[in-house]
Amino acid sequence: MIKVDCHFHPNLLLSLNVTKKVKAIRSSFEQHDLDAVLVCEHAYKKPLSAFYALLEWRPVWHKTHLIPWCECVTKEWIDVIVFAKDIWFDAHPHLLTPKQFSFQKLISYIDGQEELYWIVTHPFLPSKTALWKHIPSQELIEICKKNKLVEIYNWSFTNFRIVFQTLSKRVYRRIFEKKISAIENCDSLTWNFEEKVVFAWSDAHHIKDIWSHLRLATLPFHQSEYSSIFEALVNHNTKREVIIYENTFLIAVLDLIRNSCTVFVEWAIKKLHLYQIFND
Repeated sequence: MIKVDCHFHPNLLLSLNVTKKVKAIRSSFEQHDLDAVLVCEHAYKKPLSAFYALLEWRPVWHKTHLIPWCECVTKEWIDVIVFAKDIWFDAHPHLLTPKQFSFQKLISYIDGQEELYWIVTHPFLPSKTALWKHIPSQELIEICKKNKLVEIYNWSFTNFRIVFQTLSKRVYRRIFEKKISAIENCDSLTWNFEEKVVFAWSDAHHIKDIWSHLRLATLPFHQSEYSSIFEALVNHNTKREVIIYENTFLIAVLDLIRNSCTVFVEWAIKKLHLYQIFND
């Protein structure tokens, strides 16, 4: 089995000691025995610098491969994850700058590039970054059918669910349950079309959140080969299983506070256009 975290944010932008954090991130990858991680920084948080910082510090005994991704941002503030097998940033530098394309123009551009892939990213997140806020549900389903690469699981609201389920199951069921379920597992919304390529990820912004991942079934002797890992990842015939880890209540509370602070910082960067200063 191949273990892949399909969505990890290095979150290095405001780090006081980047080298120390990069080493800790790499050590966590090895600790959790991850074969590959899709390094996916937001376009407004220096994605190029973040990817190369992790790429350059890799001891020979570390097996974890890095797949070059960027979470692009459209003019509507929709998040779209773009990736390729090989490093693609120099060939498409405009994708690293926020708000260069509308959603439709962005996917048209990507579809015209043979080496690029894109994923329908956290389609039901309760913010403008999610597609459901911008288009009718049937159109969203048609986009998923056409693109085939769909995020069906996102760990980012798991701590929220743990905390509110524990504090009040009744309140959680009445107010949050349906929406959180949709965020965490949009596969439950009967999107059972053929040739769907399932992606699932931690969406971790902090080292302690690294662990939830996707397991891919492949031949044992191919497990350490980057090309085989990538081909297995994008092939709809690959059997895959979502592995989810959940925190205890106390850890979930602390994580929820920390991640809420991160969300606020990211909101401020976008709202105040600070990405114009931070841009790679």
